[in-house]
Amino acid sequence: MKKLVFVFTGMFFLCLVIAPAMAAPTRVTFAGNLVGNANGGGLFLFTSDGTGGLPTEMHTFCMEKNDHISYGGTYWAIDVSNYAWNGGGGVKETTTIGGNIVEADPLDLKSVWLFDQYEVLKNFNGAYNGLNYTNADWANAVQAAIWFNEDESTSIGGLAGDLLADAGNAVAAGYNGNEEIKVLNLSLYSDGRGAVQDQIAYLPKAVPAPGAILLSGIGSIIVGLLRRRNIVE
Repeated sequence: MKKLVFVFTGMFFLCLVIAPAMAAPTRVTFAGNLVGNANGGGLFLFTSDGTGGLPTEMHTFCMEKNDHISYGGTYWAIDVSNYAWNGGGGVKETTTIGGNIVEADPLDLKSVWLFDQYEVLKNFNGAYNGLNYTNADWANAVQAAIWFNEDESTSIGGLAGDLLADAGNAVAAGYNGNEEIKVLNLSLYSDGRGAVQDQIAYLPKAVPAPGAILLSGIGSIIVGLLRRRNIVE
């Protein structure tokens, strides 16, 4: 038994050594506009090389209205968080983004619901309240609703206003979010300097790191050995 404990302890610390640290800043490219064009917003496509725990393709909406990105531009994704670095006029909170202590705007639950319904659940399409809307209408409305909800704009109406009201009702009824909808914090430099337009995105949990997989496998082997020992004894 002591031998097994010794082996397990040694291999556990080995796993700690070889397991990767928290994902480093990752290069992403603004590949273009997918649907809609709400005053510079709409549904965007970002791509990455798949490192840092990010998907190779990400569909996003803008979190900030007055910050800018360029078509074909390459940026650093310095963090994935629940905050917009250069958020609107709402109450800010002190948090850490990409290793920098900043005052940032927390992602509102109504914005999460809007993104969840549009991009993840695909519930926003076709007719609404007896009126027919195009895919671009829906994308523009979601973008406008997110901007207004995040204090990035001062007026809202039409479909966007209706969707934001629905979001408020959903939150009041108990909607508690989607842990895989996050803010992709972007900057011009890997150290966080030159923050640009943050994006709300669906970022599914990455495949477990190699070290974690190895540790899980070792655990299974140890359990098997212990059971075999008990049977023999």
